[in-house]
Amino acid sequence: MMNTKALETDRPTSRSYRHVINVIVTGRIALGVGLMAHPGWAGRLWVGTPAENRSLQYVLRIIGGREILLGIFLILARSESTTYERRMLRLGAAFDAWDAYSALTARDGMTRQRRWLAAAVGLTYTALGLGADRLHPKPVQ
Repeated sequence: MMNTKALETDRPTSRSYRHVINVIVTGRIALGVGLMAHPGWAGRLWVGTPAENRSLQYVLRIIGGREILLGIFLILARSESTTYERRMLRLGAAFDAWDAYSALTARDGMTRQRRWLAAAVGLTYTALGLGADRLHPKPVQ
């Protein structure tokens, strides 16, 4: 026979869920602001010296805008339905998984170390988004 009391205490609290959401939102908005405001500097940390190219800076600003919007949409989703909030988590995780894949397949565009670092960041945020979806204190209706 299963101990239901033990299962209730093992269930994540709303507080742990909100903490993970705050980490995701803060990371997205910080990255986005960095890429939009200083694409050369922020991009150099990410892709190396090619970030000095003005055309690439344009693309980095677009990516920065995407990150800011994903963070803002996740904030706005808090006041909406549980289903909308969880969809936003999954959407962000899908973008992050794509970013990781893109980094790993960018053979000539990035050094090996930068590819692995970018992939690790993408996979970390994928795991955070999917983990937060699982931690959500309310089931999908």
